[in-house]
Amino acid sequence: MTVEASIVLPLFLLFFLNLSSGLEMIRLHGHLEMSLWKVGRDLSLYGPMVAEAGSGILEELAAQEEGNAPELTELGEIAGSMALSYTYVKGRLVADLGKPYLEASPLVSGTTGLHFWDTRILGAGDCVDLVLSYPVRPEFYFPGQQGFLMANRYYAHMWNGYEISADRKEEDTEDPYVYICEDSEVYHVTTSCTNLTLRVREVPIGKVGDYRNPDGKIYHACEYCAFGPPPGEALLGVYGEKYHYRRDCQGLKRSYTAVPLSEAVRDHRPCSRCGG
Repeated sequence: MTVEASIVLPLFLLFFLNLSSGLEMIRLHGHLEMSLWKVGRDLSLYGPMVAEAGSGILEELAAQEEGNAPELTELGEIAGSMALSYTYVKGRLVADLGKPYLEASPLVSGTTGLHFWDTRILGAGDCVDLVLSYPVRPEFYFPGQQGFLMANRYYAHMWNGYEISADRKEEDTEDPYVYICEDSEVYHVTTSCTNLTLRVREVPIGKVGDYRNPDGKIYHACEYCAFGPPPGEALLGVYGEKYHYRRDCQGLKRSYTAVPLSEAVRDHRPCSRCGG
């Protein structure tokens, strides 16, 4: 019995120790899946805008390189990293989960074991296809024991607008759709209207009075955020008439809804810039 116990007990303990390692592998797989979904969602949302990067994004990147901007927005980061898409995705995963956790996880080579060989971004069909593969190995293993591969995948179509059916197109010729912002009194006939495509720039707070918008008007304090101790920099809506203290001010948000023109004219007047 002593001989049998000396043989069976180590195997029994090794079994339970490897069972806990198996649970840790499943946990790692779940964390990587959620993190991959987050970065895939952002690429699916911002990808079309990056592909058609406008001057605003390029100016933001240029300012970052010159050290004139404290940080990039999410869109600016993706635009700057799209050429190095694999590096961007891997960097997001490591930042999200933490390098110490990944290095201590069942990954065979830590963060260097995360591979994206089959990943395709902005590929055929405007799709995001993130394929993550990585070798794992139990914490307790026999000398020479090789790990095995695990994989996660995120696959989605780029968001590039809503598809309008043939029936809707026919209806649009009779009752076209216009665009209304929340708490607004005007409607817009195009989403490219400068009142909707908001651009913001930072200027010294003491020089706000020296600036004018394209219509030649001065900037007034925003009723939502321009109060209390002023910051060093103010935010100007290039086509607006207000200056702001905070980027998250509701006065800087431009969400809008498409409604039929016949419905919009009941309570709204045409925009002076795009509505004629």
